[in-house]
Formats: sequence, structure tokens, C-alpha cells
Amino acid sequence: MTEAISSNTVSRSTVLKVEALNKSFGALTATDNVSFDVKKGEIHTLIGPNGAGKSTLIAQITGWLKPDSGTVWLENKNISKLSVAKRSRLGLGRSFQVSCLAMDLSVRRNVMLAVQAQQGSSFHFWKAISRDKSLIETADNILKQLNIEEFADTRTSELSHGKRRELEVACALALKPKVLLLDEPMAGLDPASTAGLIGFLEALKTEIPILLIEHDMDAVFQLSDRISVLLYGKIVFSGTPKEIQASPIVREAYLGKE
Repeated sequence: MTEAISSNTVSRSTVLKVEALNKSFGALTATDNVSFDVKKGEIHTLIGPNGAGKSTLIAQITGWLKPDSGTVWLENKNISKLSVAKRSRLGLGRSFQVSCLAMDLSVRRNVMLAVQAQQGSSFHFWKAISRDKSLIETADNILKQLNIEEFADTRTSELSHGKRRELEVACALALKPKVLLLDEPMAGLDPASTAGLIGFLEALKTEIPILLIEHDMDAVFQLSDRISVLLYGKIVFSGTPKEIQASPIVREAYLGKE
């Protein structure tokens, strides 16, 4: 059965739009009428304490979890009823979780697998494709973008946690997304790697808008064009970094009163 795609009048500057998403588990409201968007050329960051509902919200956007109600739009397409794979093929990219990395393969080959998936190639011919110069060159270029090309031949299982996070970003980029969802990409990075990733994301947003979930508040305030604060499944405030820092509601609920 073919999954239907419908359209609406989403602004041309809006790449990802979430409208009135709701999700409950019995008496627990995990997502409470959440609406926001991500526009071209920006990083929109979602922050909130542990248990605020960020993971549940992202699962609904990416298709892993069906909302009780609400709509997700990618550009002018309603993707609310599409599978995870279909959303990915349409350009909804998400940083890979560590468990999805092929730990016995090299860093380069992990990125090559992602490139291959984006191209729709068959994995049954991996031995031949693993020597494909075009695939190798594409993967190496992506690794250079993230300044981790020196680890290209390293077995993924031998990487530090921080380098695996950077590899997840590289694999997500290999899928050529229209919008990129990054879930705590700074987690486990040393200061130098964090600074490098911040610089990379600042440059990347001009090509690929980003929905960022991050706990490193220095990185959040440096990178974000807009920030939305999620608390108990509900967005309690959205604004620029300066507006977020000045909001009494946000300071009391999340940032602290000091």
C-alpha cells in the first residue's frame, strides 16, 4: 500500500513544521500540543530538563512513535503518516545512535554505508562496492568536513565516545538531508572537539537547517538562532538566545534563578 503525501501552504522559508503534536501514555501527557518550526538558514534548539519530553517529541517527528494527534510537515509535504525510512528518503535526517553504527567496520566504511543507503544501492554487493572509488571519495570528503579524516581507517569500536558522536553526524550528513535533527551532538566531546563542531554547525546551517537538542548551554547560546524550552511535554517559551536568558519563566523553570 502506497503511503500518501499531502501538501499545505507551508511557507517557502519553513523546512520543518510541527503542528499541535499530542502524545499520552495513560494518565501521563508526554507531548502537550507542541508546535514549532525550523526555517532555512537557522539552528532552532530544543532545550529542557531530563524528563521534559524531548526524546518522545523527536520520536514522533522522525516516525518512530505515532502521535495521538497533530501534524509534521517537511517543506510542503505532510509526512505524519509516513514510515521512518520514507521520511529519511524525503530528507528528514537524524544523527545516528551509537547502536546503529557498524562497530566492526572502519569509520570510512560506516560513512560509505550511509552514502550507499542514500543512493539506494543494494548491500548484497558490498564487497564490490567497498572498492568503489566514488563511494570512498564521497565518504572521505564528509570526514574531512568534520576534521576526523585521520580516523578513516580506525575500527569504530576503537573510537572514543566523543568521536563516535562525530561519526554519527557524518553518517547523517551522508544521507543529504533537507533538515538535520541532532540529538546532543556535543555529549562526550572534549573542549577542542566541541569548538570544532560548533564552528562546523555554524557553517552548515546555511546549507542545511538544524533542529538541535543539546544540554551544553554555552554551545546552545552560541549556535542558536531560536530556542524553544520544553517542560513537562509543553513548550513554555520560544525566542532568541537573549530573550531566553531574560525570561523569568525560563530562568525559574530551567536555567535557574541566579
